[in-house]
Amino acid sequence: HYFIQSNLRMNDVLLLGEEELRGFIAKQVGVDVLLAKQVSHVNKNKHESSVLALSRHRVILYNSRTRRVDYNINFLEVNSLTSGSCSTLSLSTEKVLIQLESTDIDPFIVQFFVLLSLSFPACQIRSLTAYKILPESRENRIISKVESLAESSDGEMTLLNTFRPAYEAFCDFYDISPLPLVVWIIEQVYYVQKRNVFNLQDFDHFPNGHILAALSTIKFIGWFKGIKSKDRKLNIEISQKIFALCRIYPSLNSLCLSGVGPQIGDLLEVFNNADLKLTSLDISENSLDDKDAAVMCNGIYKLTGLQKLCLAGNNFTSRGLKMIVDSLKQVSCPSLVSLSLDRCTNIRPDGWACFLDLLCHCVSLQTLSLADTSIPLESIWTPLLHGCSSQLRELRISGTRFTAGKASVSPCYKKVNRFVVTCQELNCLDLSRCKLPLEILKLLLKGLSDNILLSDVTIDISSCELGVAGVRLLGSLVPSLSSISTLVVSSNEAEGELVALLAALHGNKGVRHLDISNNINRLREKDVFVKCLVSLVEDTENVLQTINISNMRLKAELEPFLACLAYNRKVVDLDISGNNISNTGARVLAQSLSVNKTIRKLALDNNQISLQGFRDLLAAFTLNSTLQSLVVPHQDIVNSSRSNEIATLVHEMSRIVEKNNAPELEGDDILLHQQHFILNSAENLQLDSAVVGLYDNLTSAQGRRGDAFSNTKKEGLELLKEAEKCYQLMHLLHDKADQMRRNIYSSAADSSIYKQTAEKITEIVNKELGVLSSQYYNVMEKSLPNLFTAHTTKNSVQNFCEEKCQIDESTVHSSLTKTFQHELAMTIGKCMLQAETKITTLVVETMVSRLNDLTKRVKFRYLDHILAPSSHMNNAGPMDSG
Repeated sequence: HYFIQSNLRMNDVLLLGEEELRGFIAKQVGVDVLLAKQVSHVNKNKHESSVLALSRHRVILYNSRTRRVDYNINFLEVNSLTSGSCSTLSLSTEKVLIQLESTDIDPFIVQFFVLLSLSFPACQIRSLTAYKILPESRENRIISKVESLAESSDGEMTLLNTFRPAYEAFCDFYDISPLPLVVWIIEQVYYVQKRNVFNLQDFDHFPNGHILAALSTIKFIGWFKGIKSKDRKLNIEISQKIFALCRIYPSLNSLCLSGVGPQIGDLLEVFNNADLKLTSLDISENSLDDKDAAVMCNGIYKLTGLQKLCLAGNNFTSRGLKMIVDSLKQVSCPSLVSLSLDRCTNIRPDGWACFLDLLCHCVSLQTLSLADTSIPLESIWTPLLHGCSSQLRELRISGTRFTAGKASVSPCYKKVNRFVVTCQELNCLDLSRCKLPLEILKLLLKGLSDNILLSDVTIDISSCELGVAGVRLLGSLVPSLSSISTLVVSSNEAEGELVALLAALHGNKGVRHLDISNNINRLREKDVFVKCLVSLVEDTENVLQTINISNMRLKAELEPFLACLAYNRKVVDLDISGNNISNTGARVLAQSLSVNKTIRKLALDNNQISLQGFRDLLAAFTLNSTLQSLVVPHQDIVNSSRSNEIATLVHEMSRIVEKNNAPELEGDDILLHQQHFILNSAENLQLDSAVVGLYDNLTSAQGRRGDAFSNTKKEGLELLKEAEKCYQLMHLLHDKADQMRRNIYSSAADSSIYKQTAEKITEIVNKELGVLSSQYYNVMEKSLPNLFTAHTTKNSVQNFCEEKCQIDESTVHSSLTKTFQHELAMTIGKCMLQAETKITTLVVETMVSRLNDLTKRVKFRYLDHILAPSSHMNNAGPMDSG
C-alpha cells in the first residue's frame, strides 16, 4: 500500500513483488492488472528496464526509468507474436515492433492467449492473431495449457456466451464503456427470437462507437448470417466496417443496404474485389445510375448462388438494365427466386425487351415485383408462361399500364387467363392502380375460378377505375371464387354496386378479409348498404374475419353495423376510420366492445369523436380483455379543442390493449387477479365517495369571499389533485406487484432452480419481495409527498416495508414437488396481495380521512359565512347578497 501511494524511484520499482507491482501499474493506467513482470525492453539496441503487464484487454509496457507508460495496446491491435526462446518476445502492431527479454516469458504468453480466448470463445487462437513460438514442442505445451485454462463450462457456443466478451473487447478497442442495453438486445431479442440478421435500425439510438463495436463482433461469434440497414444514411466508419465484413466474413449470405446514401459506391467496388457468397442482396433506393450498374455487374457475375435481388428505386436506364440482365443470365437465372425492380422509372417502355427475355429463363422465380414501372403490362404474360408460372407465388405489378391500343391488347387476353390457370403456387396478385380493361378482369377472375390448385389467394384490384360495371362484373363472379381469401376493392367508385357485391359474398366461403373502403362518397342509400353489410356479418355461414370500410362517411347510418358486432364471433380486425360516427356512434361501438370477445384489432380515427365519446370507449375497454391492437386516432385528437384530455384517455386505452397482450392466466392466477380487482374496487369506491363529498361542497360554496375560505378552497383543490395521484398510485402498485410476481414465477420456471435447496430458493424470493416493498415505499414518497405529513402514517408504511413480506423456508421445502413451480408462484402471489392490500389500505384511509376533515371545514366555513353579522356582508358580491 505504501509503495502504490508514493512516488517510486526506478530502483524502488525493481524491488517490488509481483502483487505490489500489479497494484502499482494498475494505479498508473487506471485498470485492473492481472499480471505484471519485470522485463528488459530492447529499444534501438539499448536495454531499458520496464514492466510488462496484462489487463483484461490490453498489453501495457511501463518504463521504469522515465516512469511513464510507453505502450498501452489493445489485444486486437497485436498483429503477431513471436518468441524464439523462453527469454525473448516480440509483439508487432501496424505502427510499432516491441522486443522484450526476460528470464521466463512463457507465463505472459499463456496469460495473453487465455485472455484472448476468453474474449472470443468461439474462435481459435490462430484465427485471432499470428504467432510463432519455437521450438515446436514448446508451442504445443503452451497451447495445451491455454486450452485447459480457457476451457468453457457453458457447453455449446451461443450468443449468450460469445457476444458479451467480444463486445466488451471491442468497446475497449474503441475506448468507450460497454452499454448493458446493447448486450440485452442481442441476448434477449436476437437470441430468443433466433434472429441471425444484424439490423442497424435496432441500434439507431446508440452512439456510432457502440454500433461499430457490435458490428465488429460479427466475425468472431459466428451467429449472424446477414446485415441489414434500411433508410439510414451510413457514416464512413460504419460503412467501411460493413464492407470489411463483406471481404473477410465467409458466413455472410444476406446483405440489405437500402437507402444508405453515397457510401453505396464503395460497396460496388467490394463486389469486384471480394469473393462473396451472398444469396440475398438488397441495394434499393440508392439512386444508382448506369455507371454504378456497370461496376455492379462484375460483382453480380461472381454471385453464383444469388437467390434474392432487389434493385427497386434506382435510376437505371434501359442501358443499365441490359448490363444487369446480361450478368444475371450468365450465372444466376436458375437459382433466382425473388426479383424486384419497383419504381425504376427511368427505363423506357421499349427498353424492357431484354428483361422479358430473362423472365423466360428464371424457372425458379417465386416473387416478381415491377410496381410503378413503365413495363408494358400486355407483354409480361408470355414470358411468365414460358418461365416460372408453375413456381410463382407473388406477382406485384401495381401502377403499371397497358401501353398498346385496344387492337394490340386483344391477343394477350387469352394469355392472361392461361397464365392464371397454369399457376400452381400463386398466393398474391397485386394489380392495384393498373386501370384494368373489363375483359382482362373477367378472364383473370375466370382463371382463378377454374384453377383448382390454388387456395388462400390475395388479390388487390384497388384504384383500378373499375367503376360500376367492373364491380358488377366482380359481383357476378365472386360466388365461384373459392380460392380467394383476401379481396381488396377499395377506391373504385363502385357506388351502389357494392350492395350487389355484398349480396354475392353470401355465397362465397373463401373470402376472409374484405377491403371495400373509400368507395361510396356520393352514395345516397347508405342505409341499404349498411343493411346488406349487417346481413353479411350476421350470416352464420360467412367466414369474414377482417372488414375495412374506412373513408365511407356513413355517419349515423353505420350504427346498426356497430351494434351487430356485440355478439359476432368471427370478425377479428375492424377498420371504420373516416366514417364520422361522432359520439353517438362511439357509444354504440362501446356497448358492443364491452361484450365482444373476438375483435383483436381496431382502427377508428377521423370519426369526429370528442371527449365524451372517448370516455365511453375507455369504459368499454376496461371490460374488454381480447382487444390487442388499437390504431391511435391522431386526427380526432388534433381536431378536438380538448386534445390533451383525449390524448390521456387514448393513452389509457392503449395501456389496456397492451395489457391484453400479456400471457393468459389460468386457475388460481385468475383468482389472485380477481382479489386484486376486488381490493382496488373497494378502495376506489371509498376514495370516490370522499372525493365527491369534498368536490360537491367546494362547488356549493363557489363565489364566497374572505381569506379564510380562500385558503380552505385552495387547500381543497390541492387535495383533490393529490387524490387523483392516489388513484394512479393504486394502479401503479398493482402493476408493480403483478410484474414482480411474473418475474419470480419465470425464475422459478428455470430447471436449474429445482436443484437448489429450499434455503437458497427462500433467499432469492425474499430478496425480490424486499425489492418490491422498497419500490412501494419509494413510489408513494415521490407520488404523494403531502400524504406523509401525518407522522404516524409514514412510520406505519415504512415499518411495514422494512419488515417486508417474506415466505419461510418450510413453505418452500414443502413445495419442492412436481407442482413446485405452481405452488411457489401462488405463495408469492399471495404475499404480493398482502403487501398491496396493507399499503393501499394505509394510503387510502389516510387520504379519505384528510378529504373528510377538509369537507367538514368547508361546510363550517360556509355556514359561518352565512350566519355572520350583516356588517361582514358589506363587501359581499352579488352572489353573496343573493
